[in-house]
Amino acid sequence: MMAQDLDSLKAGVVKITAKNPNRIGTGVIVGIKGNTTYIATASHVIEGDPSPQVFFYQDAHPHFATVKGMEGGHRKGLAALVVEGDLPSGIQPITFDAETQFAGGEKATVIGFPRMVPIPWAVAEGTITGLVGPDLIFTGPVEEGNSGAPLTVWWTSHRSDHGYCGFL
Repeated sequence: MMAQDLDSLKAGVVKITAKNPNRIGTGVIVGIKGNTTYIATASHVIEGDPSPQVFFYQDAHPHFATVKGMEGGHRKGLAALVVEGDLPSGIQPITFDAETQFAGGEKATVIGFPRMVPIPWAVAEGTITGLVGPDLIFTGPVEEGNSGAPLTVWWTSHRSDHGYCGFL
């Protein structure tokens, strides 16, 4: 995997911290309109905190988010966040591939914020080993803090030949 591909992907991944209790997770920029950024994450990352903090790859300072929607109480639930105001340059939304069919054996990458790993935007590689209904089964080093991270399948070393296929 090429370094510029990872940097480009990291520009669409955010760190999220929430209170009640203290939690850490990952989010994905899904849209930008003017000074407003739309972010998706796993609902359990922010559940109980109406204004979690978001950290962008290009900016070490926290930005407060507003929770716009949440599928609470479900382990697969998603949450929608909005961050408004002066945003760092270089952020970009990630688009998802809803077309690709997976058979298992595909190599995949996760970028997130595992609590036990002191490296921000930590990269973990693994394999999609199969499907259970609509859910992809991913085997790789994933732990608390990776929730809400994008699961990326790289077909070749070229950026145009990969797809973002889902969330952890």
